[in-house]
Amino acid sequence: MSGSKFVVKCIPQELHRSVVLKNLKEVKYNTEHQIIVPITFFDVLYEENIFYRDENSLWVTAIVTKHEKKKFNTDISIVKNFIRKEFGCKKSIDKAEYGKSKDFVEVERVVQIIPFEKLNESEVCVTHVELFNLNTTVSDIQSRNENLYLRFLPIKHMMLAPSFAQRIVLEMVRIPMYIGTDLIDTMVGVYFETPKYLHTGDYFEIDLVEKFTRHLHFKYLNLVKYIKKLRFKCKMIGSDENSTKGYFVVRGETELLQDGNINSFIPRINSVCIKSHDSVLNSVDCIDELFYGNCPFGLDSYLNKLKIAVEPFLINKKVSPIHNELKCSLQAVFLLRGDSGSGCRLLVTLLAEQMGLHFISMSCYQIMSSTAKQTEAKLDALIQKAKDVAPVIIYIENFEIFGMTAEGEEDVRLTASLQTKLKNLFDNFVKYPVIFIINCPHDTELKQNLSRIFLEEFQIKKLTSQDKLKLFKWMIIDKDISLCDSKYELLKNISDCLHKESVVSLDKLKTESVQISEEDVVEMDSTVYLCELCRRKKYYDDILEKIISKTEGFQFGDINSLIHLVLQDGYINQMKFLAEQKSYEDNVVPNIKLIREVDFDVGIDTLRSLQNKKLAPLKIPKVQWDDIGGLENLKKEIIRTIELPLKFPHMFAKSGLKRSGILLWGPPGCGKTLVARAIASQLNANFLSIKGPELLDMYVGQSEKNMREVFATARSSAPCVIFFDEAEAAAGSRGAAGDSGGAADRLVSQLLAELDGVASAQIDSPNAAVVVVAATNRPDLVEPALMRPGRIDKLIYVGPYVGLTDKVRVLKASCRGHNLGKSVDLDAVASNLPEKCTGADLSSIVNHARHQALVKAVRNAESGSIDPAKLSENDIMIEQEDLLSALVDFVPSISKDEMNHYESLRTKLS
Repeated sequence: MSGSKFVVKCIPQELHRSVVLKNLKEVKYNTEHQIIVPITFFDVLYEENIFYRDENSLWVTAIVTKHEKKKFNTDISIVKNFIRKEFGCKKSIDKAEYGKSKDFVEVERVVQIIPFEKLNESEVCVTHVELFNLNTTVSDIQSRNENLYLRFLPIKHMMLAPSFAQRIVLEMVRIPMYIGTDLIDTMVGVYFETPKYLHTGDYFEIDLVEKFTRHLHFKYLNLVKYIKKLRFKCKMIGSDENSTKGYFVVRGETELLQDGNINSFIPRINSVCIKSHDSVLNSVDCIDELFYGNCPFGLDSYLNKLKIAVEPFLINKKVSPIHNELKCSLQAVFLLRGDSGSGCRLLVTLLAEQMGLHFISMSCYQIMSSTAKQTEAKLDALIQKAKDVAPVIIYIENFEIFGMTAEGEEDVRLTASLQTKLKNLFDNFVKYPVIFIINCPHDTELKQNLSRIFLEEFQIKKLTSQDKLKLFKWMIIDKDISLCDSKYELLKNISDCLHKESVVSLDKLKTESVQISEEDVVEMDSTVYLCELCRRKKYYDDILEKIISKTEGFQFGDINSLIHLVLQDGYINQMKFLAEQKSYEDNVVPNIKLIREVDFDVGIDTLRSLQNKKLAPLKIPKVQWDDIGGLENLKKEIIRTIELPLKFPHMFAKSGLKRSGILLWGPPGCGKTLVARAIASQLNANFLSIKGPELLDMYVGQSEKNMREVFATARSSAPCVIFFDEAEAAAGSRGAAGDSGGAADRLVSQLLAELDGVASAQIDSPNAAVVVVAATNRPDLVEPALMRPGRIDKLIYVGPYVGLTDKVRVLKASCRGHNLGKSVDLDAVASNLPEKCTGADLSSIVNHARHQALVKAVRNAESGSIDPAKLSENDIMIEQEDLLSALVDFVPSISKDEMNHYESLRTKLS
């Protein structure tokens, strides 16, 4: 059994350390280089190796084997880019062979193994640093994750047993920021205060924590904030250049020397452990349940696309046939389109971590200067910095402002300079990869000369409901959030529930006959899969679905802010609750991870109130269909026309029901504005109210700009309902007399162009919905071109209420929130009204009756019947006589002549 072959799996360093500490009573040296093996295999070796036992661990010889694939399939999308960009090739590149490596390579090294019972029989676990070291020993290409296997044998002879080193030569891996020798010496000295077990050629990491930086922390505050670790390589230990034997290095016994700085890849990080891994270490069925991917679910698909695009450039150009077959160098410059808060920066940061690259971030606002010469100098400095710390990913934000003059014109000199500098970089610098990822918003159109430099373009789309569900669950697991009821009684730990029910092996899913689709399974590691999260815990899914239904238009940054806001408010609410409960003991401390469902509702309202835009605050109105009495036919028409296509966008993407918007017209006071607000509330969409005249401006071109900004704001907050009140002012008939300079005509033309863009965008991206609802009481003055098919081609008449039933419904809606006496009979009130009444008329009757009730309450207080100090709204009681008295002075707001005019218009427009 000692010759058995094991697959090497990487686990988070914190989890690895917990397993090691579980087996070792006293930690005498570093723990990140031990290898965790199945306990059954360990017991066999433990009996065979008497002389190399160390507490509950064992020193053995590990034989590292890699199996290489001779061929590497080049991504088809890159090949298409070769053809599209007309790169000359000697022959067609369908497959690329990387080097002439052997089928397998074997290397021996003495290691310490630790047993763990919750491990698959065919796997061993290591940290990301040890996996990197194992890869380095068998491959000269550090960037690649080989298929590594381990076999364990007894140590051949005593000369290979670990011993203390007399001398070690270190090389520091370069970082993007300057660091002084004083901090390096201090950190290395403190790190080696306790023995560290290392091999020649090994890499190790030193965390920038207070333990190492307390003496010089004030000098390197910026460094500690952005650079979390320093990495070193053991160039030589003693005079032995063989990496088989390991040595203990400790200050005082070992001479510490530093040879210089080197460029190198860094260990890859792909996963993190759950927060409560220490407490549940013995209760899990498998170690896979204790960690998960470090990329938020819902964004992982974009990360995988970026990894596929970047992978070919990690190979040294000298051994890569792709570059040898091309007549000109291939430039690793990619465009990542995504709006603010969509998670672009996080994706690139995770890409650098998972590909083992350094990361440099810079905004174009830092690069652009007042003169082109200064901007070119900053570009030169950035490229030189990239060469110094390569392999590296350069992430540049706000690229839409690059190469633009103060007048908004293209600066041809800067554009040409950037192209030249990139060509020189990729032609001459071939040892380590330098990758540029450029970010700009979706709605920004780059100049043609700038668009040519990108090899491939990626689009981060708006999150769908499924993406949000996955993202919420990942954040709940990551933050270890627990759910409770309104009285803070713990229901169940959501994090454990979601994670344990979701992360299972594929074999286990098959044995339990769990039906899953390919879309529900996401590969996280070689044997770890993500099933549909917590599918058997519908209770939590229902809660999350309710929350997601209220987060329309939210992106990754918004959801992340919501989680932090809810945790903060939940902690404050717990403190208030505990202060009110005298039964609780004084030593009870609020749990910051304990939240209620209602906390999410408060957090969403708070977050939306903070999302103010330039023109008007976007918000979701709290107007329901029940608040609008009557208009049943109108509600059905709106649901058929707008609501269903927006709730099921993919089903209606090419349906005839798709349109830019609707026009509500009718007499004033009939509830057109209220209907528009109810539409936004019913769809859970943002609501942007625009008065027609406020778009007009005295300066030439400013009115059209205001119109463009309205639609740009709506698109950035989709789904959104734009409500144009008094539409005849913003879209009046063109060619009217008195339009000085044609400003109104240009505004109408701009509106028509924007409506055409909305219609086409809904077909291309159904989820990015913008609905235009216009209201007017003068449809005869509206531009006819506005109402052609494809624009606002649906005219809905909102007229006065006719019939006893509709009037009673409106009166009930108007009386909601008021105290009604037992004598109130709304049917009797409605029967005394004229045949046709507007909603404003009916609302005025209720307001007048409430005023009468208020006057009576005040008089009762003055007469002494009620204590004036205790007078409240509950004392204001509307009686039947108050409503009847309001009818005495009631005069309809619309005359018969006006009603006849609207009826004739209705006949004409229908």
